[in-house]
Amino acid sequence: MPTDERPHTVIIATWLIVGSVALSLMTVLFMRLPLFRWSPGGYVVIMLALGFAIWARQNWARFVFLILFLLGLVALFWARRVLGQLGLGQLGAQFGVMSLLQTIMQVVALGCLFARSSNEWFRGN
Repeated sequence: MPTDERPHTVIIATWLIVGSVALSLMTVLFMRLPLFRWSPGGYVVIMLALGFAIWARQNWARFVFLILFLLGLVALFWARRVLGQLGLGQLGAQFGVMSLLQTIMQVVALGCLFARSSNEWFRGN
């Protein structure tokens, strides 16, 4: 594969990142979670900036995405616990489903970003 040709794994990963951002916005805006009203703006800017950096072949961006994903897992468990303590039953369940879908999208994106073809492309081989 020519080094300038973007592999399908990077294309898929980028679209999954954008999709997870859209899903996150839908979760926050449509579910009316009082706890998370403030967070989408910064999250959207950071995640879209990472998506663009990945698209532009910035190797550091996939590692930052990995670190933020791992931190997000910790925050996800905390958020689920807080929602449970607030007694938001059905809303908490909906949040859980949407969060699970978003997490799956991000796991697949990470798998694509660290696949062999992606590694070679980011290294310029």
